[in-house]
Amino acid sequence: MTSDQPKTDRKSTAPLALRSADVYANNCLWLAWKRGDFAGPEGDTQACRPPGIPVEEGALQVTISVEDGYNPWGHSEDEGRWSGPDGLDGSGNLPSDSRGLENSAYQSATYSSEYITPVTANLNVLLAMFETDGAAPTAASPAIQHVIGSSKAIDVPEGATKIFLGMHDGREWHNNHGMIRVNLLWE
Repeated sequence: MTSDQPKTDRKSTAPLALRSADVYANNCLWLAWKRGDFAGPEGDTQACRPPGIPVEEGALQVTISVEDGYNPWGHSEDEGRWSGPDGLDGSGNLPSDSRGLENSAYQSATYSSEYITPVTANLNVLLAMFETDGAAPTAASPAIQHVIGSSKAIDVPEGATKIFLGMHDGREWHNNHGMIRVNLLWE
């Protein structure tokens, strides 16, 4: 639901809850619905599957913000591709590196990810994606990746049951390192 669409009969209330979560650099949104042990594209495993965070009942919006004092995250240190949650955006001494999904094997029925909409964004930027109706996305209800960065408010879609958070990469999440702590303010 976008902000220009009318709200349904869900009630808008004061803040419902403030939750915190750790987001690891190897959390790959493309693997959110794959269950059990598996060997994913390019060496990714179940350790790269992001945890699903329950959506607060009645929430219309969530503001996701990274706590101050985060540690950089990214690829191996010798590559020099470390950043904060805004990713490699060309600011300060960071290079600019915007990319999309580089290995289409991630967008596959094998991983229940064929209906995740790809995004082109800064490498290492924080992303969010909702699960609706407790199921993997479908052609009629695709999953949208939202670029969050350091902080952003996004509307909670009707029927949302979980939110997944992860780092944007084009491929190989298993070789990413680092973690950030985020706050989720449900309203």
